[in-house]
Amino acid sequence: MSTQRILILSGHSLYMDAVARRLEEHGDVLEVVRVDPLADGALDQVLKSSPTLVMLDTRDTDIERNLPLNRLLSALCDVQLLLLDSLHTQVQFVTCEGRQPAEVDDLIRMVLERA
Repeated sequence: MSTQRILILSGHSLYMDAVARRLEEHGDVLEVVRVDPLADGALDQVLKSSPTLVMLDTRDTDIERNLPLNRLLSALCDVQLLLLDSLHTQVQFVTCEGRQPAEVDDLIRMVLERA
């Protein structure tokens, strides 16, 4: 099985840091890359990383201000976006397929299914 590159777009929120750490435990199948949406050239960093999947917290106001969803979608037309809601612990792929993982293993399966 090939390694999938997962990009975490986050201003280092505790929630997304925890998600990233859990994903990094699966380094045999997942490579985790982090980009701060407030960094200079954040969109370029996202594009240069060539992610398989981009994960972001829908409640992160830094993302909405600096890299709004419509801008990400137009720049990453071939990449799936996984929207996480830290308040309601819900997960949604931008394809509008809503699924709620019960455990981290469910999340890993969802990511690998999309790759």
